[in-house]
Amino acid sequence: ARPPRRARWLVAVAGALILGAGIAVTLVERLRPAPSLPRYTQVTFRRGTITGARFAPDGASIVYSAAWDGAPSRIFTTRIGGRESRALGIDGVLLNISSSGELAVKLGDLATVHPPAVLAQVPLAGGAPRELLERVVAAHWSPDGRNLAVVRMIEGRTLLEYPIGRVLYRAAGEISTLCVLPDNRVALLEHLADRQERAVVVSLVEENGARRILSEGWTDGTGPLVWSPSTREIYFAGWTGIGDTTLNAISTSGATRTVARIPGDFVLNDVDARGRVLMTRHIPRGGVLGLVPGDPQERDLSWLDFSSAVDLSADGRLLLLGEFGGDIGVQGGIGLRTTDGGDVVNLGPGGPIALSPDGRHVLATPSAWSFGDRLLVVPVGPGGRRELRHASIPRIFQAAWQLDSRRFVVVGGQDERHARLYVWDPDSGAAPRAFSDEGEFGRPVMSPDGLRVVASRWGWPLAGYPLDGGPSRALPGAVPDDEPLRWSTDGGALFVRRGAGMTALIERLEMATGRRSPWKELRPSERAGLFGVNSVVITPDGRHYAYTFSSSVGSVYVAEGLR
Repeated sequence: ARPPRRARWLVAVAGALILGAGIAVTLVERLRPAPSLPRYTQVTFRRGTITGARFAPDGASIVYSAAWDGAPSRIFTTRIGGRESRALGIDGVLLNISSSGELAVKLGDLATVHPPAVLAQVPLAGGAPRELLERVVAAHWSPDGRNLAVVRMIEGRTLLEYPIGRVLYRAAGEISTLCVLPDNRVALLEHLADRQERAVVVSLVEENGARRILSEGWTDGTGPLVWSPSTREIYFAGWTGIGDTTLNAISTSGATRTVARIPGDFVLNDVDARGRVLMTRHIPRGGVLGLVPGDPQERDLSWLDFSSAVDLSADGRLLLLGEFGGDIGVQGGIGLRTTDGGDVVNLGPGGPIALSPDGRHVLATPSAWSFGDRLLVVPVGPGGRRELRHASIPRIFQAAWQLDSRRFVVVGGQDERHARLYVWDPDSGAAPRAFSDEGEFGRPVMSPDGLRVVASRWGWPLAGYPLDGGPSRALPGAVPDDEPLRWSTDGGALFVRRGAGMTALIERLEMATGRRSPWKELRPSERAGLFGVNSVVITPDGRHYAYTFSSSVGSVYVAEGLR
């Protein structure tokens, strides 16, 4: 039977309404404005390293510092949308700009400003820098532009002063950057000393010095912390060790959200009142160059795109490499290559420390990113890894093989500042034996006779430490910033590097007389974007070597539409 007419009418009306609603939804979707995509405007165009950037108070200009084409880091200004930059005639790194146009600058070249350096104040309108303070890591102007908050390194401790002269907070670890909020509280990017991984936190310090963590679980952070006036949040570029660096917004209550996932490497520089984000896109690289047997000149010995030279066999034919690049990730990778042109053998994850004298094993830590409580003995050929730990050494910071390729000298302790040198024979079953007093030691270098090591120690000249526990002896002619590299074949001299920076200056230090003589100056021929020369490894006869260099080539962009 057919349904009644009224029922048919209701069905028809309902169908019409449903059809109309569907058409309306379709029309609304088609007429709705498409979501705006972020837009990026490039503002620097030369080749080199960007060391800092900020929006100028006029909202139309950018002030930045850069080391262009191998030149020192200098301060420049440019207009958004323009192509030309104007140099201000100041060598240094830009830290911050006040609301009244005063620049906070770390004076010097890249080689001198990465450690704590001299802070100066410079008018954006022009003028000579006025030096304010030494041993400054970071600085940020107060909201009214009258005072500076600074992070300083004093006697191995990291201090927050705000204003200058008033210690507001003493960090147990390190502080890499800071930001003064509109209410005069200070946000910090801290690297905690008591954690092994994901040890970077964003914290907030009150005006009375009380401090609390806002966001944790980060492995690294790039660039400064920045207050966003439009969203009233702290912007921060961070990495958890997985995937790409993310741009994040953190409220003062600790709520964290992801603003953007940006492939590759970038540094957050600034955020203005309109919500525009100033960032640096950069291409970092850690490479290895060396002079090895059979080659008349240096050649590239890198593994992937962020390699480091860790050790070199006595004959120069085996090179131990560490790696962070490619898809290896935060744990790091251990690589061994023959220097005759062979491919790298991937020995697995970890942080390599040293190649055994017989070339059969590698001493390593489980993670290249942080110090742990154990060592790994990794076979170069067949066999499994061996894990070593002992309760008497809660954390291990460095190690070296003894000549028998069986025992080790270890730098370890509760923390880096209170470490000691230990002899460790894991096969004996005996506890590691300390043979030095406490201090902040660098990598120990074993003597050719196997009876002592030379090690650097923070604030002290190089000294020799007998393994039998006898008194240490300062080396004649040594200075506190020497880094020991290797003993000469005959044991009468030590190859040392003095200081750090864009060039590695290697000298030969005679052990008996303290006489120093230049051996070699190491620096890549490509200097645009060069950030520094890092580790150096050398053979005992001084004929062959390898060294690590780091570089970063970048450009500054203004991003609009990131919310």
